[in-house]
Amino acid sequence: MADSPALRQRRSRLHKRGDHSLCVLGRCPAVTPPVTRDTASDQGERTAGLAAAGRSLWSLMTAGAMLGPMQRVMLLEACRIVDRLEKLDSILRGAERDWLRLEPLDDEGTAYVVIVDKALSESRQQAATLKGLLAEIRQAGRTGVRPASGTGAPAKEEQPRREGGTVANLTPRIVARQAETAH
Repeated sequence: MADSPALRQRRSRLHKRGDHSLCVLGRCPAVTPPVTRDTASDQGERTAGLAAAGRSLWSLMTAGAMLGPMQRVMLLEACRIVDRLEKLDSILRGAERDWLRLEPLDDEGTAYVVIVDKALSESRQQAATLKGLLAEIRQAGRTGVRPASGTGAPAKEEQPRREGGTVANLTPRIVARQAETAH
């Protein structure tokens, strides 16, 4: 729910005086904790299970970037997906033979079941998921980490007010016409 104009004015006056008791988390630097970077040891723990492609994406995305906890989780999953895509690509190119298996139906080995993995469809699904994750990471980086409100739902980020909407653009015309009719 939006704050009343009286509450916003009171909050602004207190903020200007240095009292941050009514300041909103995420809007006032005095009450918003800084986002800290992970240490090298923590980064090593996070990337321990990743293959070369995933570690490469992790290092490229975290180099000089201030990522929040939510972004780091999404990035780690994106790195895992990149590794899966590398594996699926090698299967599709024929470099690995994991896409086809023969399993015996009986103990004598006279009948077999051919199992063909759906590597191409899985690759498409993983690529779509990766695209969505990277878009989420990029969007979260643009808007910043959204603090949670007291209701447990993410707080709505305040949109910047635009000056000169359609009605404001009509004001000079109205003034000019009034001046013309007054003459």
